[in-house]
Order: sequence, then structure tokens, then C-alpha cells
Amino acid sequence: MMKKRPFLLPLLLILACLSAACGHTAPNETTIKMEAMRFLQDEISVTAGQPVTLRLVNQDGYAHAFDIDEFDIHTPLAANETMDVVFVPDKPGRYTFYCGSPGHQAAGMVGALIVEPKLSGAAHHKSAPQNGDNDVSLVSLFTRRRHPRVYANSWRVGQHCLCFAAKVQPRTGARPARIVGQFI
Repeated sequence: MMKKRPFLLPLLLILACLSAACGHTAPNETTIKMEAMRFLQDEISVTAGQPVTLRLVNQDGYAHAFDIDEFDIHTPLAANETMDVVFVPDKPGRYTFYCGSPGHQAAGMVGALIVEPKLSGAAHHKSAPQNGDNDVSLVSLFTRRRHPRVYANSWRVGQHCLCFAAKVQPRTGARPARIVGQFI
């Protein structure tokens, strides 16, 4: 007698949707919140040659701006305004973004946009550690802080892989760590 497996159909539907999405690369999408004279996310990683959408959210009661000189982005935001900026970074490198409102950059309202080079198919397969059965190995990082903060940047579905980048912000005074990887 065959047992019914009610979870099997939804699982197959989810896998089918993921397989269909793997052939198309979604744009890099990141939300940057501005509050108390700072960017709450002060480091963003994106991939060269792929469209990037930055959702700018000004949570302050006064105006801010978002500027990246190298990409000719100069976007003023009124108090409590949200705006999307879409662009394609063409050259890998590290670029500074800042608030162009008078005095805000000097007060520390700056961050870094890291444009990673586009990886070839061979590089994709080499960058993810694998164990003997071709599953991706998982690595845990431990800190003394009870609940370390982890910020996920640029999750995207690539060709037959789920690529990700994250920034771990450990206890005060310790150096932040970047985690970049993928599930194939």
C-alpha cells in the first residue's frame, strides 16, 4: 500500500519555480535606510555589468541626498521620502557613496559600494566549497556576542546557483567580516 505524501507536490512546485528562475539573473536589489545622520547599511556589494536597484529610504524628518560621483548619481530625498535608483555598474572596484546635503558627509554619512567582477561559469563552481556528495558545506562563525548582526546583500538567483553576500558585524571594536558564497 502506497503512503500519501502531501508535502511532495508543494516541494516539487517550489523546485520547478526555482529551476525556471535559474536561467535568468535577477537584478541586485538593496535597501539603504538613512537615519540619525548615517546610512544604516554602509557597505553594499553588487556585480559588474548587472542592473542594480537601490531603494533609498529617508527615515529622518529632514532632507538627505545619495551620491556616487563615479556613476553620476546625485539623488536628493525629502524628509521621510523613498526613492529607487537603478543603474548598471560597468567597472569593478570600490566606490564611495555619501550624503551630499551640506555637512552630512563630514558628519560621517558615507559608505562603500563594492562592485565585484562578473564571474565566469568555471569560477562559479570553484568558489563554493563542496563535500564528497556535491552538497555545499556550511560554515558557522561564532562570536562572543549573543546575537551577532548579519546583513544580507545582493541575494540573487544565478544560473543554477543561489549567490549571496553578507556582512557580519561582531562586538564593538572587532573587525566586521564579509561572507560571500553560493549554493549550486
